[in-house]
Amino acid sequence: ILLLKKKHRNIIESRWGNDGSVIIFDYQSLEPRTLLAINQIRNKTNKEIPRDIYKHILNTCFKSDSSVSRNNVKQIVLCVLYNAGKDFFIDTGWDYNKIDFLIKTVKEYFSVDEMNYLLIKQAEESGWTSIENHHGRRIDISDCEQYKLLNYFLQSTAVDIAMLGFKQIIDFIVYMDKQEEIVPVFTLHDGIGFDIKNTSRYMIPTLLKIGSI
Repeated sequence: ILLLKKKHRNIIESRWGNDGSVIIFDYQSLEPRTLLAINQIRNKTNKEIPRDIYKHILNTCFKSDSSVSRNNVKQIVLCVLYNAGKDFFIDTGWDYNKIDFLIKTVKEYFSVDEMNYLLIKQAEESGWTSIENHHGRRIDISDCEQYKLLNYFLQSTAVDIAMLGFKQIIDFIVYMDKQEEIVPVFTLHDGIGFDIKNTSRYMIPTLLKIGSI
């Protein structure tokens, strides 16, 4: 399923034919929202995490710059959190000074320098063998370059959050005795697919809420 192109997903059919559907639940912008939440925990603040984090960054940091779009913000976040190159910005017409400024602004939004400092300290204390994700799970960094530490930490933490959310959904399905009509069929990064009989589709909003607690 991880290698299946999105355009071919229609080959997956419900076991109930026209009386059911295979539906994917996934987390929106999970990794950047996770990092923002972790920063709030570290700083002992309790603000609501925006659902559309890219729009929030646009309105918070770049509201006065009409040349920056939500899609541009998403590209900048990719550069900052996933070590993507600056090739994203070739068609924007921006010079390198502006690109560097935008990246610096997003780094400050996510407190990237502070997080990197903590991760490097962890790595040094372990002799550059491991760090821990937010839940205390060990991450092997023996083959990891320093600039990838945040990426390792964030992906590992986000996976744990997704798995915990999926478990809450499945536990609730079992509790409601609906496992014969709502069947998990695969996971897809930060998403999970369910084969749902039409008579149980009414439960979808509740399941989404359970998975976000």
